[in-house]
Amino acid sequence: MPDAVIGLVYSPRLREVESQILNLNHFISVDSVEDAVQSNCIAVLFWQEDKLFLQSFSNQGYKPFTIDWAMGKSDYRRTHGGRGELIAKAVGVKKGFLPSVIDTTAGLGQDSFVLAGIGCQVTMLERSHAVRAMLWDGLRRAKESSTIGMVANNMSLVSGDSVKYLESIAPLDPPDVVYCDPMFPARSKSALVKKEMRVFKDIVGEDKDAALLLHQALKVAKKRVVVKRPKKAPRIDDSGVIDEGSQNQLVIQSRSSIEPSHSIEGKTCRFDVYIINRPEMTN
Repeated sequence: MPDAVIGLVYSPRLREVESQILNLNHFISVDSVEDAVQSNCIAVLFWQEDKLFLQSFSNQGYKPFTIDWAMGKSDYRRTHGGRGELIAKAVGVKKGFLPSVIDTTAGLGQDSFVLAGIGCQVTMLERSHAVRAMLWDGLRRAKESSTIGMVANNMSLVSGDSVKYLESIAPLDPPDVVYCDPMFPARSKSALVKKEMRVFKDIVGEDKDAALLLHQALKVAKKRVVVKRPKKAPRIDDSGVIDEGSQNQLVIQSRSSIEPSHSIEGKTCRFDVYIINRPEMTN
């Protein structure tokens, strides 16, 4: 779904967001939530009690929601999961080693927050302008929190397309781990998820370039690439990815599709782990 059909209710805080992470030209300026409905927006962003909320209009049963890692599932995972979380094992957290992680599909930032709570330095990327604005606001409030402020200090948010961002940092400052959790279409009506994620999918749409993202991640990561998938979903296949050759020409990669080194399975999802073994990155 394009961000151009998302309304944004004016607030003096908008200039603060725009100067750091957001281009307001990707939204329709509206005076109120009701005005967004009349303007045929699929959703609207608005401030309430110093929090940025997203309201989707795709279903009358949807309620506005915001990012608040100090409560609910995110905080429960922080206080009860930690190093015991499967994602911690997947990214390679060990005694004496906390990897730096680029979360290329940050979404609502829940996995990033868990990793940051363990002590990893996490860089978040999110292509959706609406969701990125919510991440900015959630991170701002988290850093001001006496409860989770130290965790939030391990997190940063950057703008831009994930594939292009990975291209820009390699090989100058490669992260230990590149993490990908691409959005895919539901396989059937029975695969519907909770309302919050259905709203999120309405706004973000599908990640049709997941194979290209994996391909670029494998070129950049220092130690491993981790891809989160539904438990029974096929792995991502990057064998047909179009890459830019040395002469700035688009060429098809002829090698066979790379296989994960191993997978870590949970009740509903799994983590496909690709161990990187490049001599120049062993230090």
